[in-house]
Amino acid sequence: MFALPKSLVFLSFLLVGCVSPTDPKIRSIKDDLHRMQSTDVLLVSDHTLPQHLNLSTAGANDEERRFIDPTLVRLNEKLEARGLKTHTLNVEDMTIDGDINNKEVFDAAYAQYDDVLRAAAKAGVTIVSIHYDADLIPAEEGKDGVSLSPEEDGKKYDYIG
Repeated sequence: MFALPKSLVFLSFLLVGCVSPTDPKIRSIKDDLHRMQSTDVLLVSDHTLPQHLNLSTAGANDEERRFIDPTLVRLNEKLEARGLKTHTLNVEDMTIDGDINNKEVFDAAYAQYDDVLRAAAKAGVTIVSIHYDADLIPAEEGKDGVSLSPEEDGKKYDYIG
């Protein structure tokens, strides 16, 4: 079977990334596509931030990024300490200002994010997607009664990841 050279596959993604997105709030992914050629491990989360538009993407009660982001930072440090070239990517990184506040930006950001993931996969990058399933537990049933979130709907909750 004939396989396309890695550089040709990369070039095709690079050309797609140079096309201006229709939404001016979405940035070009040209640099991301180029970076995939020298990245060993791509660390990703597909959840949106709690303050962003949530179309079932922020995780349980919008809390999952509170667990995911610190994990990405620690994992990145450990991988780099082992000499691996890493890059961390979140959906909001696809926007100019880091904000996802309407459906058009949401859809365009996820489309760009998916393009970067496809380019990484084609370039042979190891993709590690951090995902926790957070769950609500009433504080009085939580360990030591410690509440990670102040109050929601008049009730205190703990979250487990």
